[in-house]
Amino acid sequence: MSRVTLLRAALGAILALMPMAALASDTVGFEEIGRWTDGPAAELALDGAIAWIGRGSRLEAVDLSDPAHPLRLASLELPGPARDLAARDGWVYAMIDGALVVVDGRQPERPLMAARLELFESTWWGRLELSGNVVYCIDQELVVVDVTTPSQPQVVRRLDGLHGRDVAAGGGRVFVAGGYGLCVMDATDPRAPVLLEVMSGNLGYYEGNLVEVHDNLVVLGVRSHGFIFSGLIGDQPTWVWGLSGAEPTALAFHGDNIYVADETLARYEPYEPWESWLETDLVGRCPDIEIDGDLMVVTTYPDGLVTYDLGAGPDPVRLASLAAGPAVVDLHVVGDRAYAACGWSGLQVFDTSHPRTPRTLGSYHDGPVVPPYNRFKAEFVSTLGDVVLLGGVNGLRLIDATDDLAPVLIRDIPLGPDASWSRPLAAWTIEGGWMVAYGNNESSSSSTTYKAVRPQASGDVSVVDVAWPPDIPRGCLTSDGRYLYTAAYTQGLVVAEVTADNVVVRRGTAGGEPYYCQALTVADGFAYLAGLREVLVVDVRDPAQPRRRGRTGLMPWYSNDGIAELAACDRMVFANYGLGLGLVDATDPDSPVGRDPRELNAYPTRITAGVDEIYMIAGGAGLVVLRALRAGVTPQDAADGAIALTAAPNPCNPRTTIAFTSPQPGPATVAVHDARGRLVRRLHDGALGAGEQSWTWAGDDDEGRAVAAGVYLVRVATPAGTRVTRVTVVR
Repeated sequence: MSRVTLLRAALGAILALMPMAALASDTVGFEEIGRWTDGPAAELALDGAIAWIGRGSRLEAVDLSDPAHPLRLASLELPGPARDLAARDGWVYAMIDGALVVVDGRQPERPLMAARLELFESTWWGRLELSGNVVYCIDQELVVVDVTTPSQPQVVRRLDGLHGRDVAAGGGRVFVAGGYGLCVMDATDPRAPVLLEVMSGNLGYYEGNLVEVHDNLVVLGVRSHGFIFSGLIGDQPTWVWGLSGAEPTALAFHGDNIYVADETLARYEPYEPWESWLETDLVGRCPDIEIDGDLMVVTTYPDGLVTYDLGAGPDPVRLASLAAGPAVVDLHVVGDRAYAACGWSGLQVFDTSHPRTPRTLGSYHDGPVVPPYNRFKAEFVSTLGDVVLLGGVNGLRLIDATDDLAPVLIRDIPLGPDASWSRPLAAWTIEGGWMVAYGNNESSSSSTTYKAVRPQASGDVSVVDVAWPPDIPRGCLTSDGRYLYTAAYTQGLVVAEVTADNVVVRRGTAGGEPYYCQALTVADGFAYLAGLREVLVVDVRDPAQPRRRGRTGLMPWYSNDGIAELAACDRMVFANYGLGLGLVDATDPDSPVGRDPRELNAYPTRITAGVDEIYMIAGGAGLVVLRALRAGVTPQDAADGAIALTAAPNPCNPRTTIAFTSPQPGPATVAVHDARGRLVRRLHDGALGAGEQSWTWAGDDDEGRAVAAGVYLVRVATPAGTRVTRVTVVR
């Protein structure tokens, strides 16, 4: 048996032992109802004077005939976010959700979808390389697609067992970076590459995640290891050079120089272990980079599209930028407004009154007058009325968002006069302000300290230590604006409160058998605790006497790390388990049911709840809006079961009548929320017949106290759908 045959057999055997990703079921408990379409610029491909940019699920054409004055030409809605792009002769090739999508861009002012070729059953990486009349597509396995006729792509060969993440071609070879380091294939016949060599070197556990070819040089980026290794193309490639500290997302060549995109832009000269040029203005992530002659084009999250002249002098000269939407890092939804922490792009305010089409409002961030590395980088966000708290590596920032079209800086709260505080990690709303966690590792309770941050009427801010008694666990932690909820294996769920003198006091405990909790959320009077593969429901409507209700048992979805995050609305609980989203229907809190998961073209990095929707931040998809469906209710059912919801009089002082028609019998809720989305009064929770319904709200909360004047949200949820209307209370 030849060496090549042995290598292929060994690779195939290894792949056979690997767990296969579960396919998404057609039976789902939620649907995507909207996206923010003006997202950050990410993937990039150059075709002459036209730059093609992937922005979420949109493909945008930009004319670079005059690189100092880029001009947007058109955009095209794609079937999902593009993971990789290539373009030539007016045709654009995109990897989207396991498929090769071809776009006819010969008239860039009017791009058209030309073809979609399904390649992979499940999507992990999704990269491609255009070489001659073939496109090499890699996603674990390698698929060779003939694009001699671009509008009619055809699969001509498949090679499995490569465990690949990226692919490049050049010098009669095809190179696959992945779990085995670098796989080298003979591409004398480009439609039928043959495996020649596997170069794992001393990579050990680390994987190759990026590969590029230029002249006689191969550059391999190594995942999580911080190196770029280079090898010569030949029958026996060998490692010749290494760079420590670089972990690129993309790279391109100009003469003897290599331009690397990661957190910034850097230029490396061959066989030198450090960068010789650093673009200090790009202080955020730089996803992609392309070079054509002396023109360098990059996409960045702070600035969108940026052009450079590489031939004007010893260093690149920045020509122009074309703005794009920022990348959302964290999100806090309050009524029909969403406040986003966007890294170096600061605060962004969204209007979510029409969740199918979220739109941007105002923003606040440090301008160019602030030196790059003194700029505030927003990593988490929370709100208290019209005041927004941003947290980042260099402290806290308070912003007045009374005018959501033009937020105004109130003040910065630095780390401390002697920088003795460690990094702020998260914030939870409490009475009159926030409790902020500081530490080097959010999951390490021993290194985490807490401070109460309370804005004062004078404009000052009180920042004092919070005393946390040793008998209250510091496990998973969340809040509802008044109470803190924390869980530990032996104590169960503990309800606590931060007093006016900044001491954490226990208010109630839901004990019982020990339950391991690694994610926690509270919504509408119920707490949901997630273990590795199940969810426990705790009734916290009486904070002094919380009591355990039901648990799901093992879920129909799984990842090695378990459930990372929960978000809930209307007793429907979304679970971020790293590889996707699962759903728990807790309509009956004594018998919660886990529903099948659904693939969403991108792994969730953050989920948060609105009044009736869940908002997901995903790396390749931007901001996605989701809505839960109850068992037996399809999206069409919900659309057909429109509820004509009214409240009269409106404005009211304070009594109003809420009227609607329930198209079918079943469980229903009628509730009033404040403008921040917090539950104020639950008017009904239980079975409801079909027909006309009416309920009176006297302008009070669940404890019979009169509410303050202001805007409130009335929410009615039935098996046929949910409707929300605004009511203004005047006094």
